[in-house]
Amino acid sequence: MLRRFDSIKNCGNFENFRWDAAVQDFERINLIYGTNGAGKTSLSHALNSLKKESGGFSNMSICLSDPDNNNERISGWLYDAEFERVFVFCDDYVSRSHDFSDDTEIEAVLTLGERTVEDEKRIKELNRLIEEDESRLAEVMTAEQNASRSLENEYTAVAQRRCCGS
Repeated sequence: MLRRFDSIKNCGNFENFRWDAAVQDFERINLIYGTNGAGKTSLSHALNSLKKESGGFSNMSICLSDPDNNNERISGWLYDAEFERVFVFCDDYVSRSHDFSDDTEIEAVLTLGERTVEDEKRIKELNRLIEEDESRLAEVMTAEQNASRSLENEYTAVAQRRCCGS
């Protein structure tokens, strides 16, 4: 679990940041807020770069521990598997998670967990398939009604022939 930023160097607003010992460690889920220019975006980009797919390194040395707060360690500017548990809501997250093309309808802005652009494309495709199937279902139901009507007409014709001797 990410406990604190031991130090951050050359990262936006953070030229040579050191964690103040008087500041409380992070909890399991954290919200970082501040005024414009305070460094929220710089911090989000630095945290987002911790993922292995982003190179797994940053201008940050981070104090970490296992989820049960044991095995405290300092990343020392290197990748740590614990970084994969860090999720950052930033512009990169939004572009990975939402397709804002002209014909895309977004039902919610808040997404818990990661929902990727690929997921949205798949949902769009599935919605198209549902519409096609609903259209075909209407056609099949009409054909079934017509077939039932024809069958009923044939039963009536057979009954009339037997009754009337035709």
